[in-house]
Parts: sequence; C-alpha cells; structure tokens
Amino acid sequence: MRKSILMVLAVAGMLSFTACGNKTAANAAGEDSSVVAENAEAEANKEVSLAEVVAKAKAEGANWSVDEWKAQFRNVAIAIKPMAIEMDAFVKKFTEGDVKNLKEEDIEKEGKALEEKYAELNKQLEEFNKIAEGTVNGKTVADDKAWGEALLKELGIPEMK
Repeated sequence: MRKSILMVLAVAGMLSFTACGNKTAANAAGEDSSVVAENAEAEANKEVSLAEVVAKAKAEGANWSVDEWKAQFRNVAIAIKPMAIEMDAFVKKFTEGDVKNLKEEDIEKEGKALEEKYAELNKQLEEFNKIAEGTVNGKTVADDKAWGEALLKELGIPEMK
C-alpha cells in the first residue's frame, strides 16, 4: 500500500514540477478576463499527445526559447490533466473521506490500477522533465514554481501538496 501511495504522491510532485505557466497569449494582449477564461477552459479540454510533445522536445528542445518551453510545458499539463484529476480523487478518498471504512487492500488495489493505467504517461512525463532539465531555457521554465502553480489553476488541474 505504501508503495502505491508513494507512487501517486511522486507523480503528483512531478505534475507540480512540470506544469508551468500563468498567462495566455490573450491575457498578455489585454483581452477581457471572461474571454481569457473561456479560452483557457477550451484549451484545458483539448487533447494533447504527450508522446508527440516528448518527441518534439527531443528533436527541437535544445533550440527552444523560454516561451517555446512554456508552450510545451502547457501542452504537458493539458496532456496529464486527466491523470491529475483521477489521482487527486484517489488521494482525497483516503485523506478526506471516511478512512475507517477503507480497506488497506482496496486502497492498494486501486493505487496499483492507477499506477498501471498511467505507467506510459508517467514514463513520458519523466522523459520530458529530463529533456527540459538538460537545457538552460527548459530548466528556467521548470524551476519557475509560481508560474507552474498559476498554470495549474488556470487549466483547472488540482494541486497536489
């Protein structure tokens, strides 16, 4: 059970580490906040292939500017949003719910199922982080925690603490 919980928390930490950004192009251009919110919601619900983002980072990441890295970190956050929401619900289930009625084996079973379900996505996320950390501009974006927290909020991705 502890291994499953630690895995969930580790992935949650990577999510916080990976998701960076706080402004959309529309917001930077001074558009109405309701328009920005609608655009952010639509963007947060689009589908993004993390495998494609990783492949692009491998091929081009060394030449990306900070803004290009921010755009790709945003894509990563969008790609992992379903996982983050599901993991958040899992963690809340045994931290905020009626823990007395939960069986250890049920928690472990559910944790392992989540781990298996998102194993490939998690590997891709780790690879993206490694690529980003290997470049000056990627590391700059990855290290900007305030920016990442703002992106999580903007995209409606639960924060894992």
